[in-house]
Amino acid sequence: MAGSTKTEHEEKILQEAMSNGISSRKELANLLAQVAHESGNFNTMEENLNYSAKRLAQVWPNRYADKNHNPNSKALNIERNPEKIANDVYANRMGNGNSDSGDGYRYRGRGYIQLTGKSNYEMASKELQIDLVNKPDLAATPEIAAKVAVLYWETRVPDSHKENVQQATKDINGGLNGLKDRQEKYNEYYEKLTPEYLDKIQRGMQHSSNTQYDDFSALVNNLINDKDGSFTKQLLADNKDVVDAFDAKVQERIQQEQQKEQQQVAEQEMQRAVERSGRGLSFG
Repeated sequence: MAGSTKTEHEEKILQEAMSNGISSRKELANLLAQVAHESGNFNTMEENLNYSAKRLAQVWPNRYADKNHNPNSKALNIERNPEKIANDVYANRMGNGNSDSGDGYRYRGRGYIQLTGKSNYEMASKELQIDLVNKPDLAATPEIAAKVAVLYWETRVPDSHKENVQQATKDINGGLNGLKDRQEKYNEYYEKLTPEYLDKIQRGMQHSSNTQYDDFSALVNNLINDKDGSFTKQLLADNKDVVDAFDAKVQERIQQEQQKEQQQVAEQEMQRAVERSGRGLSFG
């Protein structure tokens, strides 16, 4: 969904939420309002860390301001360098290593509700069965960002808060920053998410499912009718990452089986040696 429109982003999130059993009009409106605010109306899929020294001193005064509230030497050294800033700001936090590890920038905020920190990427990877730890940029793609946002919503916002803008804002933001904008967005979405509109989203999900089935059926037919192997070769070439990952798993399994076999042989040899030793003692 490169270059996705605001509506496409909204519908992607709605589809993910509804596929996870969220059906309340108020909850869906609240979810969209929170996500829209956090992502700057779906314009920001990656944290902007291009801070000036002055802004660093304002946002993190204990770290980047001197006693006169002016930018200190560290702020002046890393300003306008997002990588250095992330590695310093997020060092030794949220599962990240120190500033030299690169974890701060590697696991910077991404997605609709900015997924930040190695431990959070690990959690999302485990829950979604998607390797975001080794491929963190996936968190900035609309499809995965929607999954992460709904996961975050379901795990971070208590059921009793899900239809309440103020309570959900506290759960997500830790305070009430941007509450007025979130409430206005909620009102707009509640008006937009009529039963008819949500039914259209539901039908779109069914169509997408049918399309996936049709694509799979076409793939199977092409493989069955691939007389000269050209389709299979091209399919493997187009999915090299998947093939390589599968091959790595196979090789790992082969090594495990070989090690298991070698261990069994060694144990059998040891047992025979013990038996020979025992016989020697008996008849010595």
